[in-house]
Amino acid sequence: MAKKRIAFFICKKDLHNWNGGINYFKYFLNFLKSIDKYKIIIFTDNLDFIKKNFPKFAVRTTYTPLLNKNSLLFLLRRLVIWLFKKDYLIYKMLLKYKIDVLSHRSLFKNKHFKVIGWIQDAQHLKFKKFFLEKHYNERVKYIQNEIDHSNYIFVGSESVKRELVKKFNLKNKFISLQVFIKPQKISKQEEKFFYYPAQFWKHKNHIFLFKAFNILVKKNPEIKLICTGSTIDHRFPKYFGDIKKYIDENNLKKNIIILNNISFKKSQELKKKCLALIIPSLYEGWNLVVEEARSINKTIILSKIDSHLEQKYYKSIFFNFKNINSLSNILINFSKYKKFNKKNKLFYKDLYIRNRLKLMITY
Repeated sequence: MAKKRIAFFICKKDLHNWNGGINYFKYFLNFLKSIDKYKIIIFTDNLDFIKKNFPKFAVRTTYTPLLNKNSLLFLLRRLVIWLFKKDYLIYKMLLKYKIDVLSHRSLFKNKHFKVIGWIQDAQHLKFKKFFLEKHYNERVKYIQNEIDHSNYIFVGSESVKRELVKKFNLKNKFISLQVFIKPQKISKQEEKFFYYPAQFWKHKNHIFLFKAFNILVKKNPEIKLICTGSTIDHRFPKYFGDIKKYIDENNLKKNIIILNNISFKKSQELKKKCLALIIPSLYEGWNLVVEEARSINKTIILSKIDSHLEQKYYKSIFFNFKNINSLSNILINFSKYKKFNKKNKLFYKDLYIRNRLKLMITY
């Protein structure tokens, strides 16, 4: 039986400032590649970007000027969309390559191939205050477009699915599909630092973490917290300035180390060496860092939000994200909280089987 040809549009213009998005597709494509029923076809606006970040995932990688916003064909494509309200040039290209499924991208429903949209989270429904009106409206428009022009839509978690079903009353439209990460080698050499890998975006809740960590520093002046991720939040351009101001005013420069964007390899090394990962975020769709922690059997300290509770495993420690002392007490008494006695192995088999079945039904 011929393998189904699954197409992905993975573009530098969409992902180059979004490490979480790059990592998501790395893990997802690696999972998809392990199922011997599909051929992965990647279309891109930049081949060097694919070679750097996704070197071994696709049967075929194709550059197309239709995705390059600096090309004349891209402008022609926009004109066709404006005139006919449909992306006919992309449609014709996919027919040429005999695609069976366009995944993680809306187009329009047609009789030749399935269209599977993607909504990673629905943060704007829960925290409208974190969005300027322009960006909020863009999100609303994007989600409505995915609903109108996809056969099905992959979403990041069951909690996101519940939010979208409640809003749009379309239970059978949304398929929750979690990223699968295989168990990795475990480092036995832990160093005296905690690690928070996340973009410096307001809902990632860095200042809350720093306030709790400051209480720990007063009791343990040598302890360190390393933070990595982009320092640019286009919605709140002054936010990183507020973060730096808090660090300076509380003399925490020696304790809180900000490394900005670092390589995937370096980030993985820090995850393995740290005492524990900390995620104080106010909202997540499906948090890849939790799955990375699980894959290396690492303790992770999490804000008690719906998606984190959905992802919990035996080395998860939860705190009340409205109470700084809830987190600081965990940090101060970390050695006590670190005693666990459950096992983690069955989770991987269960998640792999569930996701494989969902893909086979949807694709």
